[in-house]
Parts: sequence; structure tokens; C-alpha cells
Amino acid sequence: MSYVETGIAFLVLFGQIGLAGYAVAYLVNRFLGEVPYLQDLNEFVYDNRYYITLVFSGLATGGSLFFSNVLGYPPCRLCWFQRIFMYPIVLLVGWGMFLRKDDMADYVIPMAAIGGGIAFYQYASQIIAKVQTSGCSIGATSCSDKLVYHFGYMTIPNMSLTAFLLIIVVLLIKKE
Repeated sequence: MSYVETGIAFLVLFGQIGLAGYAVAYLVNRFLGEVPYLQDLNEFVYDNRYYITLVFSGLATGGSLFFSNVLGYPPCRLCWFQRIFMYPIVLLVGWGMFLRKDDMADYVIPMAAIGGGIAFYQYASQIIAKVQTSGCSIGATSCSDKLVYHFGYMTIPNMSLTAFLLIIVVLLIKKE
């Protein structure tokens, strides 16, 4: 286990804490009353949504390349499908920002939803023995292998799912 791998795990943990905190604040705001600063946070995220999406997708892409090309963890078939949906997000958002497009969420959210669904399925196959991924392995890597395991629950598909969820949530936030 490398320091970079542990650093990636902590970044994902902070992302998961942020998702959970935002979900709680959103629900409290929606059903119990005004949450201080939530509207300011929403405005900031909305105004910078494509920069934030570019950072999250870039970190996810870099992390997956680090795991496979530096640490030598071979990606399984489901990991490849997740990459197919994550890697273009970096290019799409970057190019859209360059062209000053404002409709990129229409293209990115479906890609992130599909990639997140694949990541969820793979993570479920790793933590629930009844979920099978038969015929999933390429070479020696099975989709249910836990090549990375941090904090008693975090695997590579969990990291991928977190990145996809962060992207979706950021792009769904609206100004009020």
C-alpha cells in the first residue's frame, strides 16, 4: 500500500463526508427550515459546477490510471466500463468550458449515472456474496477482487461510485 493510494482513499472519504453532509443539509432545509449558508453554497457550486466537475472527473481519471499504470493493478471488465464513462467526462467538460457551452450537464449526467450504476453493481458484488459477476474476469482479475481496501469498506468501485455521485450532485444543484 502506497502513500498515494492512502491519500486517494482519504480524498474519497472527504468526498463521501461532503455528500452525506450536503444530503442532510438539503433534507433539513427542505423539511425543517432554512439551513444557514446552504443557499450560498448552492450558488457557489452552481456558478463553478463545470470547474468542480472537471476536478472530480480529472482526479478519478488520474486515480484509475495511477492504480493500473503505477501500482500495476489490472482493471477488470467492469472497471473498463466505468472508465469508458468517466474518461470522456474530463474531455467533454474541458472542451465545453473552452467553447463556453452551458448545456454540458445534459450529456454528463447520463454518462455519470450509467458509470455509477456499473460501479454500484461491482461494489455490491464485492461486499454481498450473493451478487455474482460471473464471466467478468479478464486474465487474472475478477470483478469481485478487492485490490484496494481502506477503512473497512472502501474499494476501487466504491471510489468510482463516489466520483460519479459527486459529479451528478454538483450538476443537479440549481440556483435558488
